[in-house]
Amino acid sequence: MRPTLAAARHTPALVPSPVAVPSRAFFSLPDISKLASVLPGAPEKSVDAEEQRFSARKIMPYSPAQLYELVSDVGAYSAFIPFCTSSTVLNSSGGAASGWKPGREPFQVEAELAVGFGGLQERYVSKVVGEPFVRVSATASERTPMFKNLETTWSFKPTTPAAPGQEAAGPTLLSIDLVFVFANPLHRIASQAVLPKVAEKMVEAFEARCVEVFGR
Repeated sequence: MRPTLAAARHTPALVPSPVAVPSRAFFSLPDISKLASVLPGAPEKSVDAEEQRFSARKIMPYSPAQLYELVSDVGAYSAFIPFCTSSTVLNSSGGAASGWKPGREPFQVEAELAVGFGGLQERYVSKVVGEPFVRVSATASERTPMFKNLETTWSFKPTTPAAPGQEAAGPTLLSIDLVFVFANPLHRIASQAVLPKVAEKMVEAFEARCVEVFGR
């Protein structure tokens, strides 16, 4: 009878239970990576560069005043900014400034924006500054935990000079410039395939909004 080899006993390795790490909804690592399926084909950028800058340009068949009218309407951002689910202009006490509308004078307001994807949502506060018919810029406030810096600038430049005493007519060169600095470097790495296409996506959505409001 052949000798029988004793079966080796394997003691299972002890694996520590994973520690739950709180994450913020929309910009957590698993969630932002899902956006790559919506914005495919974005070029990779160096993960060593902390600041990310992206721009888009498009000549639009509208006047600077028309484009400014839409972008300065902060409360309507969810109608034409991708992934923005709501935008609320705030009053001095931090509540909703009901009925606020931009006019023909320069303005500066704070607005709470909500962005979401796949049922997840994140909120942050931005300072929005409007220079009539020239530009609108939004800068995330220091109260935003997800960004060291977040700036969005919409600029409107007529392609032909206006006659003296008259407002410029269309077409207009629309420029959108984005600057991101994430507070968490993991978010920055996860965003490499996503953010370069956001500015282009914003132009497409804004163009559809212009057609909806002004027609072709």
